[in-house]
Amino acid sequence: MIPLKLCVISSKQCWQHEGKWYSTGGFPTQMEAISSIFLRKSFVIVNSTPKEGGQPLPEFETIVGLKKPNGKDSIRKLSVFSRLIGYCRQISAEIKKCDVVHIPLPGDISLIGFLLSVWYRKKIIARYGGAWEDNNQTTWASKLTKRLMRLFASPNRQMLVTGYFQSLPKHMHGFFSTTLSESEVRQVEPRCSTMQSPPNFIYIGRLSSEKGVNYLIRAMADLLTQLDEENRPQLFIAGDGPMREQLESMCQSLNISQQVTFLGHLNKEDLRTILPKMDLCIQPSLTEGFSKAWVEALLYGIPVISSRVGAASYVIEDHKRGWLVSPEASDEIVEKINYALTITVLNWQVIQKNCHEFASSLTIERWKEQIENICRANWAIQDEEVAC
Repeated sequence: MIPLKLCVISSKQCWQHEGKWYSTGGFPTQMEAISSIFLRKSFVIVNSTPKEGGQPLPEFETIVGLKKPNGKDSIRKLSVFSRLIGYCRQISAEIKKCDVVHIPLPGDISLIGFLLSVWYRKKIIARYGGAWEDNNQTTWASKLTKRLMRLFASPNRQMLVTGYFQSLPKHMHGFFSTTLSESEVRQVEPRCSTMQSPPNFIYIGRLSSEKGVNYLIRAMADLLTQLDEENRPQLFIAGDGPMREQLESMCQSLNISQQVTFLGHLNKEDLRTILPKMDLCIQPSLTEGFSKAWVEALLYGIPVISSRVGAASYVIEDHKRGWLVSPEASDEIVEKINYALTITVLNWQVIQKNCHEFASSLTIERWKEQIENICRANWAIQDEEVAC
C-alpha cells in the first residue's frame, strides 16, 4: 500500500440507495482496485438517478455527489459552465485534503478536476479510457483533453492511455482495461469445440450510435440471405441504450426479428451464464479504446470480430483471436463471419485456446499492480512514509 491520501474525481454517474453508493459497468471494480493501493480516500462523482444493473462502489471516507449537469451535448456544456464556480469549490475542497488525484477521462467534470489538480500541484494518475487516436467520432473536448494530458505529463503527473502504442511521450503509458479477477479466470472453463450449427453470435455493450450496432444488424440481414434455413445464426444483443427502439424497428423492417434477440442489460452473473453458449462475439464500434467486451468474450474462448479501432489490432490480432473489419463496413462483417464458418475443427480449437490464454493475463490484480508500480517508480515512494 502507498501511504498517501487519494481523491478520485470522475464524471461517472452514481447514485445512493439505502446508504450505499452504486454505479454501472466496470467502474466500481476498477475503483475498488485503485483505492486499495492508497490510504485514506475521498470520491467526487456525479449524483444521478438510479439505473438498472448497478454495482456498489467501494467504501470511501468521503463521497461528494455533484449535481448532475442538465441535458446533453451543447445544453450540458452550458449547464456545466453555469455551475462552474460551484463545481470548482466542491472539487477543490477535496483536492486540498489529498496527496494523489486519480482522474478517469474523458468527461467534463473529470477535466475540471484534472485542471484543478494541476493548479494545486498534486500528484496525478490520469487515465484516458476512450480511443486515443483521433477518428471521425472524436469531439473537440476529447482532442483538448488529450492535448492537455500531453502538455502536463511529468514525473508527478502520470498519464495512462488505454491501448498499446509504439511510442508515447515521456510519463505516458499504454494501458489495458479490465474488470476480470484472478478468481473469475480460474472459474471459467473455455469452450474447446467446433462452432455450433446453427451458430450463436453476441454483441455486448451500450446501444448508442458510436457502437455501430446498426451495421451489425445490416450484416445479419445480408448474411441470412446467403444461408440455408437450418444454418441461420441467432444474434443476441446484450445491452441497452438510447438506440434500442430504433434497432428493434430496424430488425422488423429487415424481417429478421426472429433471428435477433435483445437481452437488455446483463450483470456479470447473467453474462457468465450466456457466454458459454456463444460462438462469435461481434463488436462493430466506430470508436473504442480498450473494450472490456473483447476481454470478456476471449476469456470464454470466443473469437471476436471487431472494428479496427483503438487497441483492437493488439487484442484481437487478426486471424489469431478473431478478425478485424473497417468501421461502418457491414459487408466486411459478413465476409469475416462466412470465413469463420469454414474453419476446421482443429484450427477453431487453436483460436479458442489463443483467446482464453490472452484474456487470462488481463486481470484486475495485474491492472492494479501496474498502476502501483508506475506510482512507486516515479514518486520515490517508501512504505515507511506517513502522509497524515
